[in-house]
Amino acid sequence: MWLIVPCLLILLVAIHGDVYGQRGRWGADGPPLPSTLKEMTGRGTELIVEVTVESVFPSIEVSGTPTTDAIMDVRRVLKGQSPGQRLTVAQLGGTLNGQTELPPNYSLMKPGERYVLFLRNLGPNAVARGVYPDRGVPRFEIIRYQTIIRIDADLVRLHPGLKFRDQYEGRNSEEVIKEILGYVSVTPAR
Repeated sequence: MWLIVPCLLILLVAIHGDVYGQRGRWGADGPPLPSTLKEMTGRGTELIVEVTVESVFPSIEVSGTPTTDAIMDVRRVLKGQSPGQRLTVAQLGGTLNGQTELPPNYSLMKPGERYVLFLRNLGPNAVARGVYPDRGVPRFEIIRYQTIIRIDADLVRLHPGLKFRDQYEGRNSEEVIKEILGYVSVTPAR
């Protein structure tokens, strides 16, 4: 009996690690989440854009992880150099061989959804090395999935783990975008 309790604890830890703790895989062990919206606009973010999801491709495997590409229509650039009218974003997660894997607290983007994204340019080398397929438009990576701002019916939706979520959740998207613009040096918007 005394062996059963430690074995059950080990089993629970192993299950939790496999199902929820895909930390290295999903970036949960990365830098701490930003404390403020201002901090979120800095932190290695090369490009901040307001986008609408145009289309989503079937998932592919990249370094053993399901990844799903989405083509975005760029509505406006809030920070950085304009990538043009469209860009590709690689999202962690997807469905491969009938199995779906998603990071906790976010779903895959769907056509028609609007977002403000905080991005890093993967550059042409990611395509040239064969890591990602060429979608014909510049390719970017989302800095951290917790920093996605979803816009639903012109209202802001944020990740529950953000310390400043209550300050912005449900606010008008234009008000929040104006605040972001106040924190960054702006490249002329389209």
